Amino acid sequence: MNCYTARIFLDQPGWMCNHLWGWSRAMAAIEGRPDLSNVQLILNWPKLHGYILLPSTITSPFSHEGFPEISPNDLATCQQACYVRDSWAIPATREGCVRAWKRVGFSDEVKLALEPVGDLSNAIGVHVRYGFFVPPGTPRQEAHGHGERATNEYYSDLVDFCLRGKPDLKIFLASDGTEAELAWFVQRYHPLRVINPVHAAVDLLGLSRCRAIIGSSSTFSDAAVAIGGIPNTWPLTEMACNKDVLARAFS
Repeated sequence: MNCYTARIFLDQPGWMCNHLWGWSRAMAAIEGRPDLSNVQLILNWPKLHGYILLPSTITSPFSHEGFPEISPNDLATCQQACYVRDSWAIPATREGCVRAWKRVGFSDEVKLALEPVGDLSNAIGVHVRYGFFVPPGTPRQEAHGHGERATNEYYSDLVDFCLRGKPDLKIFLASDGTEAELAWFVQRYHPLRVINPVHAAVDLLGLSRCRAIIGSSSTFSDAAVAIGGIPNTWPLTEMACNKDVLARAFS
């Protein structure tokens, strides 16, 4: 039985990849510790359990009761059981976080669910994030701070750009949109996709296996980029720069 020098309970409000980015920041913060093997992270997101596999981490339901709260700034040197609220605030470099993401694994169930789409090494991944983002042009007072969706034109312009250079390019679609919301994309491009995946991790793994990603303003897109080590586009980047990224990726 392991005897842990420190057990660190992490809590990060938000959706799946918000929690995972908080986890990666914690991993980056402690990666230089000589006693790393004796540090256990506890992630407050049980929905991951059995689907996404994180080293030195448990994701099953766990209570932080009795764990004293510490500042995110103090995590790197903590030598006891502790509780870190808002783990996104843990000081860490992007490079350190990406190294942590490279250690993320996926369960056999997730991998099996992705098998029908086949090889994605020469595919463009498209992450159409709708979710709680409001449609473009929504008055600010109605946006509730969630931000705007990328326009459909953002996705179609970049997919069309890729297809002009490589007409036989595969397209992998990952999205939280409804069938009605996605009809415009599916009817136009007939993409590879996993219908009703057993877990969002299936789409995350699929995107990470693509050659490049047309991403949304989402931590989910960013996570797939970090896992796969692949180039990507963002809605807020100049379109000419986004196209240059894709041209180089498929050159």
